[in-house]
Parts: sequence; structure tokens; C-alpha cells
Amino acid sequence: MEWEDTMSWWVDELELQLESTRHESQDQVAEVTGVRAVELLTTKRATAAERGLDTVKVHLAETEVAL
Repeated sequence: MEWEDTMSWWVDELELQLESTRHESQDQVAEVTGVRAVELLTTKRATAAERGLDTVKVHLAETEVAL
């Protein structure tokens, strides 16, 4: 009986550790996903800004030619 109690305790401990590890992994995935979302948003904004700058350059060149 003592051996079964010991094994049962070990199984319970391992299950607790597994659950804890699973929660930590989910937290890490959520954090990485959040960071990636910020990176993508920053890239999108930078790309839009570059396109806007290119548009302004084209209009400036057209204006200079017209003058």
C-alpha cells in the first residue's frame, strides 16, 4: 500500500507540473504573438509612410516640371 501511495503522489506531482508548464507555454505563446502583431503593425505603418513619401516625391517632381 505504501508503494501505491508513493506512486500516486508522484503521478499527482507530475500532473501538477505538466499543468503548470502548459500554462507557462500558453503565456509565452500569447506574449510572442503580441510582439509579432506589434511588429507587423509597425511594418504596415512604415510601408504606408514610405508610399506616402513616394507619392509626395512624384507630385513634387511633376510640380517642378510644370514650373
